[in-house]
Amino acid sequence: MPHLGRKIGRFLLLTPLGISSILTVSVSLALILVLSFQRTDQTALFTEFSWAAYQDNIFHPLFWRVLLRSLTISALVTIVTVVLAYPVAYVVSFRAGRYKHALLVIVSAPFFTSYLLRIFGWKIILGFNGVLNSALIGLGLNKLNRSREVEDTPSIRGMLRAVQHLVRVEPAK
Repeated sequence: MPHLGRKIGRFLLLTPLGISSILTVSVSLALILVLSFQRTDQTALFTEFSWAAYQDNIFHPLFWRVLLRSLTISALVTIVTVVLAYPVAYVVSFRAGRYKHALLVIVSAPFFTSYLLRIFGWKIILGFNGVLNSALIGLGLNKLNRSREVEDTPSIRGMLRAVQHLVRVEPAK
């Protein structure tokens, strides 16, 4: 019996995380639903309730064609995923032997794609030959506390706009 109490205790530790996850998703979906019933007006802070967006879309024949196509594609992708995922999971779990860890890395590698793309995106912006560093070098501001007087041209203004949070611009005296 003490073993059962320990198992229940482990699940109870997950309760706050589960509740907060469910609340976060539920509140987000509720806000999206409420906002979908508001009339769009860029000049008003608050807008009134309106069925206009749903009436425009639901009674349009293109809406139903796109919805049917989306549901068909979703169903096909789900079926293909299940048909491919179960055999792969079985092989990795029971038949892989000493290659189990390598197969797990190969199977999970695509999930890191977005992370890698973000890293390379920041590298393009912040790298040694990145956008910010190139703009600072182009302005001649590659050293700290350095002053420069440059001609007022559109390219200089563009570079200054890119690094405006790093420099202080003063008119020439």
